[in-house]
Amino acid sequence: MFQTLTWMLYRNNRKSKPLVNILYVCLGNICRSPMAEFMLRDAVEGRPSLSGQPIVVHGAGVAAEVGSPATREVRAVLAEAGIASDGHAARQLTDEMLEQADLVLVATEDVRRRVLRYAAADASKVQLMLGDQDLSDPWGMPIDDYRETFEQLKPRVAALAAAITL
Repeated sequence: MFQTLTWMLYRNNRKSKPLVNILYVCLGNICRSPMAEFMLRDAVEGRPSLSGQPIVVHGAGVAAEVGSPATREVRAVLAEAGIASDGHAARQLTDEMLEQADLVLVATEDVRRRVLRYAAADASKVQLMLGDQDLSDPWGMPIDDYRETFEQLKPRVAALAAAITL
């Protein structure tokens, strides 16, 4: 998994464009993408990017519950890990977001297909959050399912943070 990510980062940065805009995408932008977004923000906080440019991490949904906060369970699991999750409001994915993103990490193959229908989608920038498998949607499930989602994301987020920071 990490080798694929490393190659993608290299390929996307060959033209001296720093990888600094990371976009996480799931269905409603209230569970998986905000969890990953806040995890990566926490992991890179205070660390310079390889280029010295600010690292932008954000999320959206292909069928977003626009304006909704992250679920209570997402906020609780992040709080258990000491990660702040204040201020999240679900956003609908837009072509502008896709144009600006250097890397688009999606929750599932279904979300990937939906993202690729956008005019601004670049398939070479769109990858699964878990690299080679779908990330199950914990929405409506017990909090332990959210904890499992967090644990599944943790190594991928750590690998990405290490790849884009000094």
